[in-house]
Amino acid sequence: MGPEAAIDLINRYISREHLDDIDANCPLMALPTDIAHAGPAARDAYRQVLETMVGFFEANLQRQSHMMSRQRALALSAICVGAMVLARTIDDEALKDEICEAARAFANSAIAEER
Repeated sequence: MGPEAAIDLINRYISREHLDDIDANCPLMALPTDIAHAGPAARDAYRQVLETMVGFFEANLQRQSHMMSRQRALALSAICVGAMVLARTIDDEALKDEICEAARAFANSAIAEER
């Protein structure tokens, strides 16, 4: 585990394979609009999935302070999910790939600063 595990998650999450696998999409990227209009139980379940991703990043990217680890983990989670939500809604294949590549590169460079 460690930074390599975080990089692996980012590279697998922000990928064309994950984007194109509609049946197995993560609810964080597949359901944000639906969840925004859902009741408390659905919103709580969505939050729990997000907390799982954030917790994974926190555990693998230890920093000196808990606050810094949490901020970085939240930012990386937002990059992952946001990139995939954007790419999923675009019908331009080249732009989809460009969004994914840019988000992956940015997230991976943030992790490289950890080392």
